[in-house]
Amino acid sequence: LVDDYVGNGFFNTLGNLLENPMASLLFCDWHTGHVLKIAVSSEILWHDEQKESVVLTAGKVKRSLCFTPIKIEQFNNGLAYIQQVQA
Repeated sequence: LVDDYVGNGFFNTLGNLLENPMASLLFCDWHTGHVLKIAVSSEILWHDEQKESVVLTAGKVKRSLCFTPIKIEQFNNGLAYIQQVQA
């Protein structure tokens, strides 16, 4: 569960997720070069739909994103490979 705070008001990412809830989260370890990719299905939880167990941060959170993992991939030294290809 990730809180979404009011930003520039363009609603681009959330609008895209409303159209297609599939997404990927990419985590890079710049020291080892390892990469973790998590394919997820996302759901937008609007303020009035959130369960009581979700605590809003200072009342500024209008919505939250809930990610359900579908596939997890780890690439050892993946960033080093990308650097070699670009060289």
